[in-house]
Amino acid sequence: MDAWLNEWAQLLFRWVHVLAAIAWIGHAFFFHSMERALRPPEVEGVDPDVHGELWMVHGGGFFRMQKTRVLPPVFTGHLHWFKYEALFTWISGFLLLVLLYYVNHAIYMVPRVDGVSSGMAVGIGLATLVGGWAFYDFLWAGPVAKASKTAAAVLTVLMIACTGVALTFLLSGRAAFLHTGALLGTLMTANVWMRIIPGSKKMVAALEKGEEPDLRLGAVGHQRSVHNGYMHFPIVVLMISNHYAFLTDGPMSSVVLLLMLGLGAAVRQLFYDGWDAHIAVKGYVGAAAVALLALTFPSRPATVASTGDAPTFEEVRQIVDRRCVACHAKEPTHAAFTAPPKNLVLQADATILANRELIHTQAVVTKVMPLGNLTKMTDEERAILDAWHAAGSPGP
Repeated sequence: MDAWLNEWAQLLFRWVHVLAAIAWIGHAFFFHSMERALRPPEVEGVDPDVHGELWMVHGGGFFRMQKTRVLPPVFTGHLHWFKYEALFTWISGFLLLVLLYYVNHAIYMVPRVDGVSSGMAVGIGLATLVGGWAFYDFLWAGPVAKASKTAAAVLTVLMIACTGVALTFLLSGRAAFLHTGALLGTLMTANVWMRIIPGSKKMVAALEKGEEPDLRLGAVGHQRSVHNGYMHFPIVVLMISNHYAFLTDGPMSSVVLLLMLGLGAAVRQLFYDGWDAHIAVKGYVGAAAVALLALTFPSRPATVASTGDAPTFEEVRQIVDRRCVACHAKEPTHAAFTAPPKNLVLQADATILANRELIHTQAVVTKVMPLGNLTKMTDEERAILDAWHAAGSPGP
């Protein structure tokens, strides 16, 4: 695809993706919070079928929300289904994944294992999404969950964690983190469209016929909704992690990934339960806070040791010209870019000096730049950049 059209398509799908995700997760936050806040009806005997109710005020009006497991006598058949937000979020996100990572696989999907091509890395990414859902759904729709929900939960956590860690050893850091997030997004969307909505429709159909609904379908829907709630917070940080190389490409990126997954689940507990929750919940959130503090240590990269005299600025500028300016120029010569990434232009001495910390972090510490090392920056050149940084980054 033409690079200019590719960038416009990325903008469009990213716009849709963010808006749909806000709507989806926002509705989920609302319903989970409302579920926690439901109280018994204030007037007893008015409607014995009401499971709980909640009075709210918004936009200058008052709302009385009631939860019931049966249809009222005056039901008109007009139900609002919260499903398209999930579908549009997943579709737009997958199209972004294709446009940015799969089309440019030689740049963004560079594998960390010898003998694995960037094209094969795309296959690994797709297999992660399909296989992850198949295994997850087998656990919860099959004999495992029927025998022990605890065992199914443990295996689900292990599946997600092990998949994420394995990807950090197989793919580039940003691709690994993003595909772990895409796996969570796939599980969440498939839960909505393949388990929650179909079960709810069967219950509605039974109620409309005057039959007793299969409450097990509602239990499954509620169960999968709770699962989605635990994935909301980790997926957000995973999806923005590609902007932070110190997370995705640090020396302990796999540990960082696990901490981010655990922290997301803990934040979910804090958000929904608050400090009035059970002591076990408070302990869980406290442990997560400690993990958040610990997160700064494994993600802190070590400076590469350098030897020899401090290089001159002219040597540094030559390296930047050879290895960086193909992309970071007013008019990039690399076919994948029509504008400099992050609007960073490294053609002037003053700009190089102003971004010396960023250059050192990206090219020396994390080595994520150049992307996929397409311009073949050598270890000797990285050592020169490191020595220049250690000497205080002298100018021309």
